[in-house]
Amino acid sequence: MPRPQGTHTPDTWTLPVGTEEVIEPHFAVLTIGGYAADPASTRAGTKAFAGVCLRGHDNTTGDDGIVEIGGKVERACIVDREGRWLFDLDPAAVPERNAPAYLVDREIVHSDGTGLVLCGRFIAPDVSGGWWVDIGV
Repeated sequence: MPRPQGTHTPDTWTLPVGTEEVIEPHFAVLTIGGYAADPASTRAGTKAFAGVCLRGHDNTTGDDGIVEIGGKVERACIVDREGRWLFDLDPAAVPERNAPAYLVDREIVHSDGTGLVLCGRFIAPDVSGGWWVDIGV
């Protein structure tokens, strides 16, 4: 099911998908060292939030993807780096408006960033129990 998003013009970015990775539409995506797209996880380290996937890719049997400026694009996904997206909320989270939001996994956010990756800021609660997060910050 598509992840709800606020009305905005997407700011897209094409990322090569890492070997043996599956990047699915409507889920959060991280980068590893600014290169290979990887599903969002609780591991921080060299990973950084890239955005929410608009067009995914199943690379379970391929080599690392390739994205060359003005050149070929193979085994890649497209992510939106901007806008307001609805995420599920970790039950232990205590979010506040405009406070940082951190990824627990590819669809859940938390207010405590210990060991997690920053993905934006909390905007408003939703009737579903989730929170709207502005990822363009």
